[in-house]
Amino acid sequence: MTKVQDFIQSNQLPEERFLPVLHFEKRFLISDFGRIISIDGRYKGIRFLHPHLETLGYYNAQLRMAPYNRKCRVHELVGEHFCEMKVTAERMTWNHIDGIKTNNFYKNLEYISAGDNSRHAVAIGLHDIKGQKHHHAKLTENDVREIRLLSKTGLTHNQISEKFGICRRQAGDIINLVNWGWLK
Repeated sequence: MTKVQDFIQSNQLPEERFLPVLHFEKRFLISDFGRIISIDGRYKGIRFLHPHLETLGYYNAQLRMAPYNRKCRVHELVGEHFCEMKVTAERMTWNHIDGIKTNNFYKNLEYISAGDNSRHAVAIGLHDIKGQKHHHAKLTENDVREIRLLSKTGLTHNQISEKFGICRRQAGDIINLVNWGWLK
């Protein structure tokens, strides 16, 4: 058994698999759990790399072996080596199914369009863009409450819409809970 195989066997998680990293086959191995083994790098011998956590919450690793130098996110490496990559749109990206950016296990990754990734983030609560948090919001929650109160005093949708600088239809939808229905 080689030194690398001994190292893997003595440090392997249950059912963890390692594959050589594309273009860095002699220097790095990636596991389906997102762990990276460095072979005879700056520090001679075999060791695990310690990726750093970037400001967006993903783990990054720097892979170097002349003539290649690649700074990459660990989940992208795992996805490229262990997951199916079906291209269905122009802009594709890796999605963490559970929403935890540091969980780089291959079964937690899927290759989807950028739009689907954004919709998934909203659906699981990573991006809250309801109401006044939306970048196109013209009204605040207090405005919506006031619109509903004014409608009960007898003001028309037209009068309310002019007061708040919105269209008549928008005023009606707010009053009838079609828009901002979650706000009671």
